[in-house]
Amino acid sequence: MPTQARQSIYNLILGMTEADWNYYAPAYNNIRLGKPFVEDITAVDFILRFFQKGGKPMVTEKFQVHTFGRPRAEHTVSVFFFGVLLYHNMVFRHKTFYKGKVNEKFDFFAFIWFITVLAHDFTYYKEADPELLQACQTTDELIAHFDIQYNLLQDGGAHVPVALWNGVQQYYRMRREVRGKVDHGIVAGMLAYDLLVKNRKLQKAERNKEWLWEDYLDKEYAYASTTIAVHNIWLPTEDRLADYIKFNLGHLSEHQKFRFTEGALYHLLSIVDTLDPVKTYGDVRVGNANTPSEALDEPKPDAMTILQNVFLSFPDERTFEMTVSGPLEPDDLIRDGMNLTAFLNVKVTPLEDGIRVRVFSSV
Repeated sequence: MPTQARQSIYNLILGMTEADWNYYAPAYNNIRLGKPFVEDITAVDFILRFFQKGGKPMVTEKFQVHTFGRPRAEHTVSVFFFGVLLYHNMVFRHKTFYKGKVNEKFDFFAFIWFITVLAHDFTYYKEADPELLQACQTTDELIAHFDIQYNLLQDGGAHVPVALWNGVQQYYRMRREVRGKVDHGIVAGMLAYDLLVKNRKLQKAERNKEWLWEDYLDKEYAYASTTIAVHNIWLPTEDRLADYIKFNLGHLSEHQKFRFTEGALYHLLSIVDTLDPVKTYGDVRVGNANTPSEALDEPKPDAMTILQNVFLSFPDERTFEMTVSGPLEPDDLIRDGMNLTAFLNVKVTPLEDGIRVRVFSSV
């Protein structure tokens, strides 16, 4: 799949085979899922079918994914394919993402990527839910409210930046008390781990032989869920430093930019989640779960139009260039690129029509 020629993300997705991104593609009984944006399948249906195919409908049912808002679902799926493109075209594919036991018959990256990315924003639309804000003032109350039996705070923490993981409980409290929100990353990560383990145990007890349900999967679920839990924890800006110090998060102000070696999955997710063009140029950040773009004061282009006007090229294995055309302004992309350098060890260079991103940078 590697390519160096400049192509739109739309055409790159169009050219992908199912084996490039679908963990379950090699299975003898694989049912083709289809690709949103370039085929007749919605982003929500894509997420539902992916988890259904993997024997994990319990996860999407409990998260009520069928009610998930289109804007955030499209962002989620765009991030998924964006990450696959970077992985296959860059040095990421030569890096070690996990050293634990895995199912060697299938591609581990495809497995951990689908679970992590597709679930990372599952509770985004619940951040300001009055019931959760009242009932879940701490992570302990969150555990009790959702009857969590498998506690990520006890079982997780590996393979992500230690500074972030050590601040999860304090960050949850700060977000709730200062910002009036339950952090969607922490909530989604803790719930996802509990549901994935419960589902695995149920499938194993019922002797479901379609897929593997061995105990060692719990460590992989913890890896994905831990990454989800920390993905929305930000380093403090000067105007918010006092809040961080108040909630015993001052150590985050002293941390240098996070490196790939501190958390491989977190690193790649951070790049594509921050630079996702559907989030940058679409209606993900405005309105609510079901606000149509045309109802906004300033209508946004739809996801397909965005992906047709955002281009990727790969000058070398450590560099990608992301440029825009048509109705899209490069300043928005440049802004997000600069935001990325505030917490991640990458080098971003503004271009006339976009950005150049150098990964594994010494800068």
